[in-house]
Amino acid sequence: MIGPDDVDAMVTRAAGPGGRAVVSRLLSLMGPEAALLWLQGSEPFFGGARPIDVLAIDGPAPVLEALNAFEQGGFA
Repeated sequence: MIGPDDVDAMVTRAAGPGGRAVVSRLLSLMGPEAALLWLQGSEPFFGGARPIDVLAIDGPAPVLEALNAFEQGGFA
C-alpha cells in the first residue's frame, strides 16, 4: 500500500530536506498514490517534463507554483 512516507521518500531523494513543502502541499491536494503518479508523469505545466525531474534540477519553487496552479483550476 502506498502511503505518505513513500511520497516523502521520493521527494527527499530528489530535493533533500527542502522538498518538505512539496510533500505537504502535494498531500493536501491529493492522496499518496495520485501524488506519486503526478510526480512521475508528464506535466504540461513543465512542457512535458516530469515534476520529480523539475524538482531535482530546479528545486521546489517551480513545483510549488505548478501545485498552486492545479489548486486554482489551472493545468498542472
